[in-house]
Amino acid sequence: MNKKDIIVARYKEDISWLTNITGSNIFLYEKGEKSLEYNSIKLPNIGREAHTYLYHIIQNYNNLNDINIFLQGDPYPHGGVNADIINNITAIDNYHDLNRIITISRNGEDWLDDELYFKGGIISFCEYHGFTIPPTVSSLVFAQGAQFAVTKECLRKIPFEIYEKLYKTMVLENDVMAPKAHVMERLWKTLFEKINW
Repeated sequence: MNKKDIIVARYKEDISWLTNITGSNIFLYEKGEKSLEYNSIKLPNIGREAHTYLYHIIQNYNNLNDINIFLQGDPYPHGGVNADIINNITAIDNYHDLNRIITISRNGEDWLDDELYFKGGIISFCEYHGFTIPPTVSSLVFAQGAQFAVTKECLRKIPFEIYEKLYKTMVLENDVMAPKAHVMERLWKTLFEKINW
């Protein structure tokens, strides 16, 4: 059986569901008040879950577990993920979505032109961070709420420097709505499955 880590990005959510998680290491990252029930890691309240996930990847890049499950503090409203689903993940092929899937056409306004997220849209966001989405990718497919499982091999195929640059963007963004974190929500699956690193 593979070893797995559960990475939880929390901001004041009820985390009692964690008591039902078995056979996993839990990394609880707090952006609100620190939990008294769990050994947690305090982070500043910036960059939504993208900042938390990138922080974890950077801090553990050389020590990642076989399977890494990235979740919101309350994973249930984001697509019905529950403890049974999480506990039953014992093997995956590279990447696995845990939420409802959304598709955005490459010609869609949200992908190409929406400067709310990044000046010049998502394509400019990618270029700024040193990678491009191949022209053969006709749509962005992503898990709503950015909840997914990924292998350490899949995480490590992306150069460490790319994670660092993405992380710095999340740190520098000083916006409660964190629009660049919304870009990351749309990009995780593409980063792991569609780009030749």
